[in-house]
Amino acid sequence: MTHEHFPQHPPLGFFDLDEGEALVVALYRDWKGLDPIPEIAERQLALLLRHDSLHGLLEALFAVFRRFGPEPCFLGEGAGWGLLDAAEIALVESLARPEAAGEEIAPLARQCRSGLERAGLSLRPPATIPRSGRDHLESAIARSYLVFRGFNAG
Repeated sequence: MTHEHFPQHPPLGFFDLDEGEALVVALYRDWKGLDPIPEIAERQLALLLRHDSLHGLLEALFAVFRRFGPEPCFLGEGAGWGLLDAAEIALVESLARPEAAGEEIAPLARQCRSGLERAGLSLRPPATIPRSGRDHLESAIARSYLVFRGFNAG
């Protein structure tokens, strides 16, 4: 493999995330992937999480998710391989640093961050999250396997 396959600073991967960050990204991916109609996905997630301590925070989280769009997560270059796509990174950034989220999202982002902190979950700005390279390596292996098997890996 050439040098560009393993950059000096690997992309942000799901395994690099702490519990709070992973929860937000997983919920966002579920929100995007459960149903093409966001309202239906929201009802399904709310039902699944009806006994979870974060249930009361879901409306605010869904409102933030809507700002980043319902595009299916499997269409992103990184998503599906364990790597975060640009929208997921921006989502974590907005919740970790609501003051940098922009006027439109900042109040909701602050509400979400406060609710997550009350639940004992924290979020770090993506630039400060150490990258292990694990997800990047796994995606490279998976892509090479697909190429070997004759599938177009993108």
